[in-house]
Amino acid sequence: SPHTADIMVNSFHAPADGEVLAFEEQIGSHGGLGGAQSRPFLLSPLALSAPVHDGADLTGAEQIHRVLRRWLTESDEAEAPAEPDRERAA
Repeated sequence: SPHTADIMVNSFHAPADGEVLAFEEQIGSHGGLGGAQSRPFLLSPLALSAPVHDGADLTGAEQIHRVLRRWLTESDEAEAPAEPDRERAA
């Protein structure tokens, strides 16, 4: 969809005291996490490989970065144009 983010990052919300941890000092925040919004997920086309093997956990920024880089490589390979005929190129 043209109106969605490529990557969306949210900060932590502590329901016990209402604290919202943001990337910068702020007096307030725009909403915050709650309920099912606090369950992270990765959404990708089925043509891309699974983020992890069945039963494995995806944890930490480093692992997520590796998955996103792999998906970028896979999508670049899928979109690469076929090599022109050697006869036509000559």
